[in-house]
Amino acid sequence: MNPELETHPAILSIRRDGFLSEAIARMVPRLRELNQQWFDFADRINGVGQRIMNSAEAACIGHSTHEPICIATRFLIRTLSGFQAAVLLAERGMTLETETLVRGLYENSLWLSYLHTAPIAAVEALRIDELRSQRRRDRALLAQMARSGASDPTLVPFLEARVATADRELRGQPRLGIEALAAEGQSDDFYMFYKMLSSGSAHPSFHSLARHLEMNPDGSWSGHVTGPDGDGIARALTLASHALLACLAAFNGTWPLGDGANAVQDLLEEHLRLAGVRVDGEPQTTEASE
Repeated sequence: MNPELETHPAILSIRRDGFLSEAIARMVPRLRELNQQWFDFADRINGVGQRIMNSAEAACIGHSTHEPICIATRFLIRTLSGFQAAVLLAERGMTLETETLVRGLYENSLWLSYLHTAPIAAVEALRIDELRSQRRRDRALLAQMARSGASDPTLVPFLEARVATADRELRGQPRLGIEALAAEGQSDDFYMFYKMLSSGSAHPSFHSLARHLEMNPDGSWSGHVTGPDGDGIARALTLASHALLACLAAFNGTWPLGDGANAVQDLLEEHLRLAGVRVDGEPQTTEASE
């Protein structure tokens, strides 16, 4: 960085407060302006998603909370709040953090696709996944109490009994990993976005840590990247919008009667044009993953 800039009030503010700095808050309008088409698009698809979500609540009335449509609706609620958080982060140039959230949106899309292709099997897979997770938590708590010597005479037998019950129920049950989940939902293309974001943003790795490095042309270190990433906002919003549209398309396959459902395919086509994947006049496709 230019040494003269180091004493600029905005730089000092960012150095002191990071992304909570007033200076970054003042940058938000300008960062939005520089990426206006993507922020406008994000606002519009968010509105469509909210309409679909709000109308989908009617489909849940009178149904068990474990029925496929009810679970899919909760996935949609989770997806929309995650997308909205991603947009708020992108406004401040927090692109690495945006993409970490987007990874979760793609994971939601894999479950929504499975709920579309095989709803009963997907609900059971989700139940088994939760049972495995609960067993891991119970075992971890038992191990922690054993190490600390703070054994609870009431809690320990309860946890041991619950672990034993889970052991019996999970015996012979195959483990459904993310790649297998994508295959079950016929969403292999979305899985590749998930994997790309796993190493590049979500997990601590040389790949993700390298995004905090400033490098000279010869590959040598020249500093760290700690402030807003204005150049990466468009990419982050491109991925976030694509992930939300993937979720909406999968949800519409489960329940196509939502207010705004018919707009999703047009928005997918518009996304392809904004992203430069397709130019005006090219034939359209019905595949959300192209």
